[in-house]
Amino acid sequence: MGRTAGREQHAAAGLGHHAPDRGEYRQAAEERAAIARSLHTYRQGLGRLNSEQGVFEALAGLPPQQFDAVVLRYILRLSAQRIGWYMGLSEQTVNYHCRQGKQRIEQAVPTLLKKDSDAITGDGSETDTKD
Repeated sequence: MGRTAGREQHAAAGLGHHAPDRGEYRQAAEERAAIARSLHTYRQGLGRLNSEQGVFEALAGLPPQQFDAVVLRYILRLSAQRIGWYMGLSEQTVNYHCRQGKQRIEQAVPTLLKKDSDAITGDGSETDTKD
């Protein structure tokens, strides 16, 4: 172990944290790569799908961070904490991107989302505004 690595581990131990070893870095890199592949595959697949309502087109048209946050949260079902880890963002920022992405999709396909909302609440109003 080199002097720098020894200092990092010693400093981390003094702060109550442990310094990640190469295996942990490798695992994190593999997890990030797997998530990135899933997002890339999903984005490519959207171009081949056809929807009368335009949902797929609206989703594919989102800015990259909103697309990633929406797909990871609502399609791949990752937590805001996990998405934040992957994207390098706070949970609050992930929630913001999810809200913004949902709003853009709602603007692009309002009739479809209104029907879904009506079925859930019976009056067209949203019952849960938190992500």
